[in-house]
Amino acid sequence: MKGREIMEFEKLTAQVRTGRKKGMARRLRRTGVIPAVCYGPGMTPLTLAVDPKALSDALRGPLGRNVVLQMSIEGDGAPSEHLLVMLQDFQYHPLDRVVLHADFLHVSMDRDVHVQVPFTLVGKAAGVQTGGVLTQVFRTLPVRCRPDAIPTSIEIDVTEMNLGNIRKVSDVVLPAGVVVELEPNLTLVSCVTPTQAKPEVTEGEEEVVEEGAEGEEKKAEEAEPTE
Repeated sequence: MKGREIMEFEKLTAQVRTGRKKGMARRLRRTGVIPAVCYGPGMTPLTLAVDPKALSDALRGPLGRNVVLQMSIEGDGAPSEHLLVMLQDFQYHPLDRVVLHADFLHVSMDRDVHVQVPFTLVGKAAGVQTGGVLTQVFRTLPVRCRPDAIPTSIEIDVTEMNLGNIRKVSDVVLPAGVVVELEPNLTLVSCVTPTQAKPEVTEGEEEVVEEGAEGEEKKAEEAEPTE
């Protein structure tokens, strides 16, 4: 995957804010901006103010939370050049979900970043069509790559999976420069009989089960109204 010019990254403007008096965050929000901080290797942390709508708009793109932002900073003490940043953390109101505070991590084109990328299955497994159950263990995969190589998602084709087949981390075809940070022999997807479809799921993993024809027919029978 070729690197992108910096001008192609999503843009975000921030202002340097000074002082940490009590009630400062509330006063900032009343003016239409939210408090933020930016930190990372080799830099002094910056206290900033950003437009929450502009930030939300940037996060609605194909990369979602993994978007890399070209941040231009204005005000006293601002860097002379823009920074490449990623959203590291944020706080939002529990009721209206409005962003209240944002933490940005300064990233560099010559350093890897660590992100969680959506993991999706493509196709209809042959084993499911004969009554098997397809079990997907992970919904996202931990990935390491350069900021300009972050994939929007990682896919694996399960069309040829029959009963008893599995797909491991080593079976995933990845873009150049992208590494999944899991053991190569770790199972990501399995196709088993219904009686085997309840494997133990360790903490941090998530199981998604797709039932085959027999399971679908049973559900249809149970859904029919009785007289």
